[in-house]
Amino acid sequence: MKHCMNMKAAFGFNKDLPGGVHSLFDEQREAVVYPSSHTLIYLDCYHQKQTFLQGHAACISAVAVSNDKRWIVSADAGGVNTLIIVWDSQSLKPVRTYHLNKSVLRMDLSDDGALIGVLTDSEPTQDLHIFEWASPSESSAVYASVLPQLGLQRDLRFNPADFRQMISNSAFKTVFWEWEELIQVNSISQNLRFYVPEISDFKTQPSAFTVSCFLPKTTAALTATVNGEVVLYDVQDKSSTQKKPVKLLVLHTSSQSSVQIIGTNEISAKNDQIMLEKPSAEYMVPGANYVQALKQNNTEGLIQTYYQYLTSALHASEQMTSTATQSFTQAITYIHAKHDGFIVTGGLDGSVRMFDFRLRLLSWYENLESGPITSISIVMPLQPQLDNQLSQAAVQLLPGATPREGTKQEQLKQQFGSVILRDFIVGTQRGSIILVPAAVFELVEPEKRRGQVLYQGLPGQITAVNIPRDFSAKQLEWIGAVQQPVQFLATDRGDLIVYNYQENQIIRSVNLVGDINASGGYQRLKGTLAQRHQEGFEQASYLVPVHPHKRIRTMKYAYITAIELFADVEKKPLLICGTSLGTCLLLDPTTLQLLSSFTHLSTLKQIKAPPCFKNEGNDVILTVPCGIKFVKISKGDVVAAVDESSQLTVLSQTQVLTQKMDLVTGKYQQEVETTLGQTQDTDAVTPHLQFPPKFVTEFEETKQEEAKRTAAGVRIHPAALLARANQKRRDAASQAGQWQNLGKLQISHCEVVGAEFGQFDLYDEVKNEQKPRKRDPFVIISKDRFLTIIDIEQTVAAVEPDKIIVDRRFRLDQEATPTAFCYLPKPKLILEDEELLKQEYEQVEGNQLKNEVNKALLSIQSKTFGPLNATMRPELQPVDQRDLLLIANDQYKIQVRQLQRFNPGLEVSNHTILPNATALTLQQNACYFQGGYPTNYPNLQMVPNQPPPFSQGAAFTQNSRLAGPLPLRKTIIGPTFAGYLSQISNIPQMWSENDEQSKTVVENKFRYRTEFEILNQTGAVKHKCQYLAFATPNKVVGLMRTPLDGANHRYVGLITSAGPILQVDVSYCLGPQNLGNTFLVSTGTNDCCSFLYQLDYPTLDLMIDTSIQQNDFAQFDPFLNQLQGGQSGEFYSLIQQYFSYAQIFVSEQKGLSPSENARAPVSMLGEMLRALGVFINNEQLQNAVAELTEEDIRTRRLFQYMSLVKKAFNEKRLPPAFDHREGISMMLDFSNNMDLKPFYYKDYEDLKQMEQYWDDDAEKNENFEQSLWEIIGSNEITLSLQDFIRILVNYRQIQKPHQAVLRQAFETLGAKGGLIDKQSFQNALQNLGEQFNFVELMDCIALLTEKGFAGQALPDHLSADEFAKKFLRLNQEEEIGEENNELEDSDE
Repeated sequence: MKHCMNMKAAFGFNKDLPGGVHSLFDEQREAVVYPSSHTLIYLDCYHQKQTFLQGHAACISAVAVSNDKRWIVSADAGGVNTLIIVWDSQSLKPVRTYHLNKSVLRMDLSDDGALIGVLTDSEPTQDLHIFEWASPSESSAVYASVLPQLGLQRDLRFNPADFRQMISNSAFKTVFWEWEELIQVNSISQNLRFYVPEISDFKTQPSAFTVSCFLPKTTAALTATVNGEVVLYDVQDKSSTQKKPVKLLVLHTSSQSSVQIIGTNEISAKNDQIMLEKPSAEYMVPGANYVQALKQNNTEGLIQTYYQYLTSALHASEQMTSTATQSFTQAITYIHAKHDGFIVTGGLDGSVRMFDFRLRLLSWYENLESGPITSISIVMPLQPQLDNQLSQAAVQLLPGATPREGTKQEQLKQQFGSVILRDFIVGTQRGSIILVPAAVFELVEPEKRRGQVLYQGLPGQITAVNIPRDFSAKQLEWIGAVQQPVQFLATDRGDLIVYNYQENQIIRSVNLVGDINASGGYQRLKGTLAQRHQEGFEQASYLVPVHPHKRIRTMKYAYITAIELFADVEKKPLLICGTSLGTCLLLDPTTLQLLSSFTHLSTLKQIKAPPCFKNEGNDVILTVPCGIKFVKISKGDVVAAVDESSQLTVLSQTQVLTQKMDLVTGKYQQEVETTLGQTQDTDAVTPHLQFPPKFVTEFEETKQEEAKRTAAGVRIHPAALLARANQKRRDAASQAGQWQNLGKLQISHCEVVGAEFGQFDLYDEVKNEQKPRKRDPFVIISKDRFLTIIDIEQTVAAVEPDKIIVDRRFRLDQEATPTAFCYLPKPKLILEDEELLKQEYEQVEGNQLKNEVNKALLSIQSKTFGPLNATMRPELQPVDQRDLLLIANDQYKIQVRQLQRFNPGLEVSNHTILPNATALTLQQNACYFQGGYPTNYPNLQMVPNQPPPFSQGAAFTQNSRLAGPLPLRKTIIGPTFAGYLSQISNIPQMWSENDEQSKTVVENKFRYRTEFEILNQTGAVKHKCQYLAFATPNKVVGLMRTPLDGANHRYVGLITSAGPILQVDVSYCLGPQNLGNTFLVSTGTNDCCSFLYQLDYPTLDLMIDTSIQQNDFAQFDPFLNQLQGGQSGEFYSLIQQYFSYAQIFVSEQKGLSPSENARAPVSMLGEMLRALGVFINNEQLQNAVAELTEEDIRTRRLFQYMSLVKKAFNEKRLPPAFDHREGISMMLDFSNNMDLKPFYYKDYEDLKQMEQYWDDDAEKNENFEQSLWEIIGSNEITLSLQDFIRILVNYRQIQKPHQAVLRQAFETLGAKGGLIDKQSFQNALQNLGEQFNFVELMDCIALLTEKGFAGQALPDHLSADEFAKKFLRLNQEEEIGEENNELEDSDE
């Protein structure tokens, strides 16, 4: 079935998953299969084409392939919704599905592929299942629970020789399983019997266990350890079939260039890098001390061995003084033994070794240089002659291959008999999938023995991402012609990668660890010292997690935390990157060359070192810089950075050198433009990444350049090489220019959740008008519920140094915490020819009123008058047709705010209309919008010979300033798929109009609409729908379509990740025939994957519009479906009853009899909501009343305006302006307003004639506006049942209150030890938030108590739990911990 979001590409895979990569090579195809987050990827290696096997909703945690490469089995870690899917590798379609209520930890297929062995996770207990997937039964054939004393079983293997036997192991126990059939009376029971051999006879106890396997054609089995050892089990007595430990052998030994690391009793307290590592008991280290602590469940001992190992690794890396080390650790991470005649092992040192069944070494592959081995798969089924020929042919294809004299195959045949080495494919922890022909062992040169990279994924966890939005724009021509997006990504290893989805490969990569450390004030090490520190200690500190779904542990690096790309037609593109050390790097995006670095941009934070680092009994406190969370750039010369502590720093560019100068000749050089498809300096970066980015030092760069030129016959003096390097740095600095720190500002004491430059004008509260902007303001929202607007223009022009100008700062909501925001520009107008409109608005005989309204609509929506009406009368247009700011919060709501306030006189609502008495007695409150924060503007004053700062009538005063800087127009319920919205991104309307998919005609498009949507369009200039993309914190990404009114049928969601989502981006690329495609890129964090989706607008429209099944729309309302029980439920009947009571109450007060279509007063909205159990605070109630009031006023103004438009239409003149206080000549500025060009006729050259034409209606219009004030002030606004249901759905609480939130509130109020005293509690309720007086507070508490006790019944000290139970009468909630993400690092 076609979907509106179709997956096109995936970048990255579950690189840390043991046994995740499998070969599907055979005589007809060259393919591999691997898991990418929740999707199984089938990669055609020859054509580099991906096929997506979708069906899992959680992260794929196990993959197995049958020996004949026919069947693929995948399982996920979905908890109670776990899936196991069997796929046909030829048709790539699922053939069988199983459901489990526990996450799958490991899985294996029997040798014949008929049985699936499944080992679940240990929550609450670990289970072992065996499925016969060809059987019709939905349950497992046999099942057993793992005893807790056996530990977490982390590996599982079938016996190739006997499908009834299996082996599993924990970190300290090896378990042998046997499937038995017990024949009883008239039945056969299936059981799994197990036994655990004890290891006690060895002189040296083995280290922690990692993986296990059986040895085919023997009775032996192996269990590998983190110290490179294997425990050999075998049958010692013929009378017993149980295996016992026989020997402890070392398979992975230290070579001459590596050092074995075993933790000692020493813990280094001198190195900050080790002290900053969080305590962890989830990683296995070599040595018996760790195993002893694990058996005793001694967490403190496990942490002690953890730091001891890191200390030993650091010392070992510091003692290397010659060449750089290749590897330190000997842990075996993968072992494979089938009927092929050999054993293959992979280790943390990145090497692969092959042994015969007598554990004699056959061959080894130590030059892969791609990180620890996590998967090994034999390329093809056993075919001796063919396999030998393919391996030798693959070696011949390698460039520069020089095999040794005499083949290894011949030597092995003479020494060991008939043994054929097999080609294999490895998956590594650095995201590489490599094909290694067995015959590369014959080669001499190490660089020729690395194999061939089939696929390169992400080498680490993604920390930042950026994608240019519009690749069809001129400012992105330097990227080249692409039909799919180009993505900039950063990893936690300090890598910066440029990925091209069209070519499905990395086109640029660089490691910036040295540059980041240098920018943070740390010394950038050089030569072998840098190689030792960066690569040596990295490999020395590799640790295997106890839980196989955790990441392989390595040292932490400085890395990029935020990326922002600037591209402009007139300026050079720039890439600004925030780092974890609180600095920023300015890069050239075409070459990833460092141009400049900005330091001291963040504050310092203190971290307490782990308890084992105490100094004389005192805690050790480390001071480290806060990382940059947001970095934005505006017009290429202003950079705004916000760190983790919510401190804002603004930088501006003061000087730019447009040409590079040759420091030798003193002449300026001509610049050569480069694109991402080519590079000017081939030494800077590699055009295509074949291996993960390596740490390259300045010393090595100089050596490589010198070797290259010496080989070409050119000898360059070392001083000249140094001068060349210095000139490169100076050229880079000249391109970046000089930058000035304008100042710092602490935005909030809470976390900042969003920061963006805004394309809107600020409002001058003194002059009461919009200020045309020269620079975009900077908007910040934070978790303290405040929105801050930074005036960048005044900040840059400020004379005082180190000062940032804040324009406005106000509170967004009293309760909800903002989570994301985005700008939504007003949509394009749909204007049609008058002749076509006449057919739509045809004249009806006998209905004069409808004919007059149709004439008015014709004039508004035609090409002749439409643009003028939309320009001159913006207040008559629906809210969705204005420039908006959308702010999502953690209560699943979206605030719709207008970016620019209306001119004075147009802002009319219950917020801006006050009685004259109130305006005189409370002048400060009647002057400016407060929003919970005092304004910096002066009080309004009457100035002689000047118009009044606010309008005053007979009984009421109107002040547009009370609407606020960003007026709240409405609040709607957002998507509720998988949590609140963590990101919103608008999709420009031009993309959907020029989209290739949009040319497809969809029948009945936009046929079904909500009733509110129809009313919202009445009398307005028609507009096209707009689209937005959104993301939730976990898993779900989706699309929305305007208008935004809370109707949930316009929200579409899709699971695009198996865990937390880092970012969602939308991008537009041109295709053939100048038609483009819109792409959405969803990037995860823990799963190290990024997915590309192509958007299909017609399908999205069809999904939304056909979600309504009835042909008659009057029978359906999506708001009713969001009520409990729908339109036929009891809750809807209760709503009708209370609404009728309100109608009767008002009718009786006015002495009228209630009618069927009567409307309820807005003044009773709060009583009706609270009677239905919808408790919203007073601020939300006032906002709901304002929403209804503004819509009612818009409708009244629209009908008033229609009468004037009808007059203008009949007399063939322009429609009138709103009033004459501004002057119509100012409104009709033909020379500057392009929308008014069609109306520039000779008849209107004299604008005074137009003003005179409407003089008769000026007084009527003024009286009409005064009547609106009276209507609002007298509470005469009414609402219909449909309006009431819409308000109820949009404003009610989605989440039930939790006691955890109540406990946090008590702590905020000053509770100590969970208790708060009575007086402090009463003072907080009376003075904070919505204020109570003492009598109201006592009455409220009396109503809350079970027996109606008076307020004096409050105890002297009160806890949150006691208040919830005795006063709020909430049931004690069950303590449910957060669901552990299987792939999340324990250090996060």
